[in-house]
Amino acid sequence: MRKLGAISAGFTLIEVMVALSIFGIVAAGVAPAFTNFIRFSNDSQLKTQGMQAAEQKLDQLRYVDPASLPNSAASPTDEIITVSSRNFNIHTVFCSQASYCVGGRTRHVVVTASYSGQEVFELETVFTTLR
Repeated sequence: MRKLGAISAGFTLIEVMVALSIFGIVAAGVAPAFTNFIRFSNDSQLKTQGMQAAEQKLDQLRYVDPASLPNSAASPTDEIITVSSRNFNIHTVFCSQASYCVGGRTRHVVVTASYSGQEVFELETVFTTLR
């Protein structure tokens, strides 16, 4: 038999309500940080994949003699390169800075990777032939 006034195990309704309130305040503070982390992670992944697509285009161009590449910025090229099921539009401009395209052995190349109309990565380099 139990005695009157014996201590019972468990939480009171007030204690549960206070604990839930504290949990709600902490969760409300953590949720925006988590959302920002997910957005940052997706943006970073998109930029990395755009970089991979642009590098694939440069790898294709490395096998071509620079003298055979266009020597005027008036003839850019566009193509689609797929990286991890995302299709990137690769826009390539040759000799946008004419001073790098003197003679037939060098070409200035700018490669821009875009996804859904948004530019995610751009790189430029100069291709040349060695003697």
